[in-house]
Amino acid sequence: MTYWDAIKVLHKHLLLSDRRSLKWKANTLAKFFYYVLAIIFCGYLGLMAMVFATMAREENTAGYQFVFFILPPLLILDYVIRTGFNQKTILLVRPYLLLPIPKYASVDYLIIREVTRLYNLSWLFFIIPFGLFSGISHQGIGFMIGYTVICYLFFLINGLFFLLTQTLTTRHSICWLLPAGVYTLLTVPPFLTEFLGNKADFYSQLGYNMATHSLPTCAILLLILVLLAFINRKIIFRYVY
Repeated sequence: MTYWDAIKVLHKHLLLSDRRSLKWKANTLAKFFYYVLAIIFCGYLGLMAMVFATMAREENTAGYQFVFFILPPLLILDYVIRTGFNQKTILLVRPYLLLPIPKYASVDYLIIREVTRLYNLSWLFFIIPFGLFSGISHQGIGFMIGYTVICYLFFLINGLFFLLTQTLTTRHSICWLLPAGVYTLLTVPPFLTEFLGNKADFYSQLGYNMATHSLPTCAILLLILVLLAFINRKIIFRYVY
């Protein structure tokens, strides 16, 4: 079996496993409410985007500067949401390691699944409306695309960071200090700059630099995404094998 054949088989098996779940079959009402809540969540993100865009206009702050000021709290919210519907998929792929398939196929599937899950796309309901209502789109289609890709890459990186921390915390509870420390560091600069009398200057400048140099920024974020994928690959294989 080739590498990509193994990936396809894993995807098919786990998909069938979800559909054959007794809880999924028996609780039709729960499925209905799940889809309703997903729609409400996307609508809430769009509404939240318009509220923040209005705040940016009232404070005469460029949208790309304002969005990077509120990005750390959004990443924390994203992490909490991922924790809520985490199904410990790592345990599901452990039996496949005993099969005669390529060594890292099952682990790579987890990483691909995390990056391509539909939930990630829901954040576009915040990213795009904010860009449209805050005036980012007025600076050109290329500028809008760059801003959208950059913000989306941040959430993909956050997803792989979540996968990494979930793997580590299955063995060592002390590893919860890792996400706590990282998100604390992300939220510290705005409070320090406000204390020093220069509110949000750190992330405003960061947002300006990223937006005006979108191609190098995208390249750096993609590099971080690949690096996180490689780290996840090594650690997950070590923990589940």
